[in-house]
Amino acid sequence: MRKALAMFAALVGLFASSYLTWAYTSSTHRMVCMGTGCDEVRASKYAHLFGLPLPVFGLAFYALLIALILLEARPSRHSVGMWRLILALGAWGVLFSGWLTYLEGFVIHAWCDWCVTQAIGGAVAFLLALTIAIRPPKKTRPALGSQLALVAVAVLIGAPALLAIIHRESSHEQDPGRIADSSLLIRSDSHAAGPKNAPLVIVEFADFQCPSCAVAERTGETVRAQYAGQVRFIFRQFPLEKVHQSAMRAAIVSECAAEQGRFWPVMESLYAHQSELGKAVQKKYGPEDGLDEAKFSACVQDPHIVQRIRRDQADGRALGIDATPTFFLNGKKIVGVLSLFDVQAALKASGGKPVQAAATSTPATNPTVAAVAQAKPAKSASPQRSHASAADTDSRTGTPLAFSKPLGQEIKESDPFAQLGPGAAPSAIVPCGVNETSVQDPPMIHVADARKLVESGSAIFIDVRGSGAFKEGHIPSARNVTLDQLEQGIPASLPKDKAIVFYEAGGADESCATSRTAGRILMQSGFKDVRVFKEGLEGWKKEGGILTK
Repeated sequence: MRKALAMFAALVGLFASSYLTWAYTSSTHRMVCMGTGCDEVRASKYAHLFGLPLPVFGLAFYALLIALILLEARPSRHSVGMWRLILALGAWGVLFSGWLTYLEGFVIHAWCDWCVTQAIGGAVAFLLALTIAIRPPKKTRPALGSQLALVAVAVLIGAPALLAIIHRESSHEQDPGRIADSSLLIRSDSHAAGPKNAPLVIVEFADFQCPSCAVAERTGETVRAQYAGQVRFIFRQFPLEKVHQSAMRAAIVSECAAEQGRFWPVMESLYAHQSELGKAVQKKYGPEDGLDEAKFSACVQDPHIVQRIRRDQADGRALGIDATPTFFLNGKKIVGVLSLFDVQAALKASGGKPVQAAATSTPATNPTVAAVAQAKPAKSASPQRSHASAADTDSRTGTPLAFSKPLGQEIKESDPFAQLGPGAAPSAIVPCGVNETSVQDPPMIHVADARKLVESGSAIFIDVRGSGAFKEGHIPSARNVTLDQLEQGIPASLPKDKAIVFYEAGGADESCATSRTAGRILMQSGFKDVRVFKEGLEGWKKEGGILTK
């Protein structure tokens, strides 16, 4: 029985290695995976060894392991010796896969389901070989027939399944989803950053009040910095007026800022204050924002500004957009938050040169990309700059693009968004839909309110950060449920008759986008009392709150 189980474990590893080998032969192959961890692992600099894709080594390892198990099943007086050889091979495999698992968890900070399955298969085979080498089976009758039968069944089931998965993903590549009328994508006065001759053009339709758009902007900011010169980034307005009350007003503010060449910094400001967007769009923008206050005040009353936004909305509807954010990468449509892998694959397909994200020293967190959605914008490791490159000019005014905050700042170790490298972003985040039920964002509470709720035990606190950051310190009695996990299903243990409070890292310019998105998911599922702790963990610590590990 143990020998058959060892063969089964090796066959599972062979299946996973076969799929990964196919997936790694081209960066444009879309992977079947929970979240986007598989793509992040494949996009890392550790995906190849000696110029070969890592799965090739796994494929060779499991093929050799299966061959040895079959040889052992033949009539032989050296059965125990053969299992010791299998044990030695298995030990090497466990060490190698252990090293790869360490890289995923502590360097890349993303988990590939297929890689983990492969590692588990090798570990199980090794443990079974160890028990057989220590305590050989009493029955020494050869079992070659049963082992061959197991291999045959695995081939009959596994081969069609593998071909079906490959065919499914290949069919997506053959139908890139390019639009019929590309003139609807970009207008002559659309907001653009990057050279006109860039190999990759990214067009985003977004809503300033949509939490998912705030998450997407973290990737957008990194792309504009890390791939300056290779990417032309276009922003189009698509406020969901029936869903978000302040979205249109925010769009008007950004358009009037654009009239004075300040679209991008004001855009960043609107996203940074998204949790208080009603107040943000009512403020008077002036010299401190680089704007002429009189011109700005006159602009927000100009009906032509609204007409321009309506035109963007009309173009979006004609393109079939029904949710924000929606991206087009050289015409290929992607709904939801953009990942760095999407940009890298599109750049490679268009003849550009993808830049590998530098590994960070941050602690491991949740193994999926969606787990890091709550973090602040990731920055590239290039020298700081306060302006875009000479090629980056405003498409309306022709003036160099100025950003409200320096790009390329060093990533802080406490920044969980950095854990997947610059630009990583969760595609599992729920987009804001045109037909979405009008659900207000959950109300904000502050430190004093949070303290009372913790002390009374009248609320369930949920930390939406990754598991690694959660283990380093969290509010007492808090649970760790990431946005990705909520997307898979709301835990049955969450009671609908008790207050639920979401929180994340916090900070002065934290928009709580992940907490608010998580809260909206619960509210749409019938939860009545859902709140967001505005100051988050940082505010809790500043006020002397105790942390639990």
